Amino acid sequence: RLFTTMKALSPLGNSARPHHLKQILCLAIAIIAIGQTNGFAVLPYLRASCQNSVPSCPNDCPSHPNDWPSHSLSLQSSHSQSDNEASTWELQSTLTTITSPWLTIHNERLKDGGTLLDYWRVEKDDSAVIVTIHQGYFCFPRQSYRPGVGRATLDFPGGKIPPSSPLDGSSDDDDENVEMVQRQEVASNILKSELGILDTSRPSSKDDIYADFYAINAQEGYAINSSFSNQRLYGFVAILRDEVVLDTSRLSYYKEFPATVRGARELLVILPCLQCRILLLEWVQGQLLLLVDNDDS
Repeated sequence: RLFTTMKALSPLGNSARPHHLKQILCLAIAIIAIGQTNGFAVLPYLRASCQNSVPSCPNDCPSHPNDWPSHSLSLQSSHSQSDNEASTWELQSTLTTITSPWLTIHNERLKDGGTLLDYWRVEKDDSAVIVTIHQGYFCFPRQSYRPGVGRATLDFPGGKIPPSSPLDGSSDDDDENVEMVQRQEVASNILKSELGILDTSRPSSKDDIYADFYAINAQEGYAINSSFSNQRLYGFVAILRDEVVLDTSRLSYYKEFPATVRGARELLVILPCLQCRILLLEWVQGQLLLLVDNDDS
């Protein structure tokens, strides 16, 4: 249904193919993010976007989306330029360092070309957020007080990921694989603790509570505030088996938001956490791409 609708909007008309839709799925994500409810209001925008994002080559279009014209060359150029710009910055001295069990704060003097600049930056453990689904609904722990905003907020299960230790005699690839496994293990423990998982019909293995558990951004994570902090966000999706028993006294909005694209849009209205929102939108994007892949097959 989604592809049929987008095909009607596309200037390619009936010559459109399912992989064309991948070029404009980001628009659907944007519409969901802003809570757009009047579909007719966005049709002209979608038509204009189709004209800009779908190549006007109905008779000579590449057969695979990876072959489509892209901004890869300009992106590579900008990355190269960024690397060159970063190489001009030099650390001159550390003026102050403040440590605590939760974070370390540095006041440093850097040199950018001929200019000396003082910067403050924070070192913190990375964080994990787990988009959790149980019996077809999104799951949330009981709302916790957040000193930064002075109130309790709704969040997906989450917590910090302590740095892992490199393996002796291992390669960088080995270390990266170990780090990914360790991050997933930490995320799993966070989820079980915050949701109060009580029992399962198959308790012999810790993996038995999951119908699926996967990483959204396993390799590098997302920089949370690159100008001020080294902290990175790692996102996961956990689909609990239906027979897993949850302690509902430790949950918020239990079975109020179905794990659907529509349910995600409704959830975005009340979800204040930016980290939770971006990972929820990543999950939505995955669901939309699944629709495209199903249509393509």
